[in-house]
Amino acid sequence: VRAGSEIDVVTTQTHDAQYLYEDGTSYHFMDNETFDQIALLMEDFRDTMMWMKENDMVVLLTDDNGQVLSVEIPNFVTLEVVEASVALRGDTSGKVMKTVKIENGAEISVPDFVKEGDIIRIDTRSGEYVERA
Repeated sequence: VRAGSEIDVVTTQTHDAQYLYEDGTSYHFMDNETFDQIALLMEDFRDTMMWMKENDMVVLLTDDNGQVLSVEIPNFVTLEVVEASVALRGDTSGKVMKTVKIENGAEISVPDFVKEGDIIRIDTRSGEYVERA
């Protein structure tokens, strides 16, 4: 920004919302205060929403025109492991890790002792396994 340049001021608001569902092209939310339903294109929010499941709570950041600027999700989520294979034990120098599928369809690397049906805690900022819940 140069001296003397004008800066547009944007007023933002946060709205508590519930993630309802996705339909293949959009994520659908309900504003908890007004009960309005909001659809956001999946391509714009896929990286953020990959850790969420239906009925999870989020915060929508909007500008003064009601345009959603971002979706804020919790730092940690708890999800069920729905598919787990046996880890490959080729590297015994460190932790033995394997990839599992969680209930929202995402895949994550976890320690070998995690099995199908376990509930795990994930750090949404890094996408890493934290612990069994």
